[in-house]
Amino acid sequence: MWEYGIVHLIIVLTAYFSFGWLYGTIALIVFVYCADLVLMKCGYTRLTYGDLCMSYELPNGNHNAGGYFIIEKLDFKTMEHEIYNRAIKNIPKLHTILVRRFGLSFWKHIDMELAKKQVIQVKQKMNTEKECLKYVETILNEHMDRDKPLWEMRLLEDYDEKHSVIFVRLHHAITDGGGYVSLMSCINDDKYKFKSNKTFPKPNIFVDFVMTIICPFHTIFFLAQYSFLKSSPDARKIGELKGPDTHKNKYYVSEEIDFDAVRKCYKRFEKTSFNDYIMGIITISMNEWFKNYGHMKAEKILSCITVNLRGMPDSMQDLILDNKSGAVKFELPIKENLEDGIKACRKSFRRFFTNWIMVSFSKFCSAIQFFPQKLIMYILQNFYSSIDLMYSNVPFPSEGWHFCNKKAVSIKTFANIQHNWKYFFIVTTFRGKIALSSVANENLKMDPQKLIDIAIRNLKEEIATHAKSD
Repeated sequence: MWEYGIVHLIIVLTAYFSFGWLYGTIALIVFVYCADLVLMKCGYTRLTYGDLCMSYELPNGNHNAGGYFIIEKLDFKTMEHEIYNRAIKNIPKLHTILVRRFGLSFWKHIDMELAKKQVIQVKQKMNTEKECLKYVETILNEHMDRDKPLWEMRLLEDYDEKHSVIFVRLHHAITDGGGYVSLMSCINDDKYKFKSNKTFPKPNIFVDFVMTIICPFHTIFFLAQYSFLKSSPDARKIGELKGPDTHKNKYYVSEEIDFDAVRKCYKRFEKTSFNDYIMGIITISMNEWFKNYGHMKAEKILSCITVNLRGMPDSMQDLILDNKSGAVKFELPIKENLEDGIKACRKSFRRFFTNWIMVSFSKFCSAIQFFPQKLIMYILQNFYSSIDLMYSNVPFPSEGWHFCNKKAVSIKTFANIQHNWKYFFIVTTFRGKIALSSVANENLKMDPQKLIDIAIRNLKEEIATHAKSD
């Protein structure tokens, strides 16, 4: 009854018929507040909208995310102690499991000592990146145990004489990329903690109130526009499989490219950001990739880009592991010329990437978590059903990054595909280097590695032509 909204309807009608619109609304707010307090006393926490979105496929799907980090030598006991005392003790969500009660999903709190078992020592011998990538691919496709917290941090102590490797795997229901990076950077002493200068302005109370009133109407407006977006027929072939869908994915990674050289390339274009430029590289690379497979009329592909809407926390106590990222859905033009591609991508992307849309999206997500879960699932599936390409830009600090006070020398990130997606394209920047990677269905007809190779070749040609040393 709860998940279909019958109880919701009874509660809302009772409040409004008993108290009127104004006092009824106040009564509903008080009811939700009190219900949350009772749940907390009983050891349960309600899922936010973002958590709900990412948990729907958990019984049948496998939306793991994370990465692996080559760091300075670290012993397992130190890592276990640091994660337990800095993270598990301070972040309630790290000692919860996902449960269903009365047709609803909740985070149920468990003993912190049980959560500590999610810190795992890797016994398997690995000393090459190829072996690490294969290991990542294995854990990427393993279903996480719902009777345990939906996260793991694994340590390979002896990668070589000077380095260890951290493998992080978490289900996307736990958090998004921003929360994941924040968590990893906070498991350090203050002097090693990553500090970001990026701020997210907060409107004053009056502006916030006005936006709260206007945003539902604006949300309906831009969601209606989304319904007209689509991929061209040839571009939809990106999701075609050469065999049965095993729901298993492969992980592809490129070599690293110098960021300063790429910066020189994109700075030559007026009003062009790094993200604009990389999308331009992707679009001309896709043009060649599709044509190599005989798809000559792939003109645009419906894409989605995740957008971080949170700043870095000042301390572990300030860290909230909720899914707070926004999502920008747009048609990625597929062009032959780089300059045309950059302009077309920028125009298409920025049509939906505005402050108003991001605020509306955030407000909408805050409200919809109180809707019946079946309705949320319908809205979610309607939003994601036609997306053919998922894209994410994951920036790490250029000056250095630490985990358990040990310096990282290499970072690779991944995010499993879900819903109908068959291809997830990821750009990672770290310590002045750029790497392209993707997670894709293992049975795709079109080889994802070839797209990455074409994109790297295009970047190298750009660098050779426009970023030569003085």
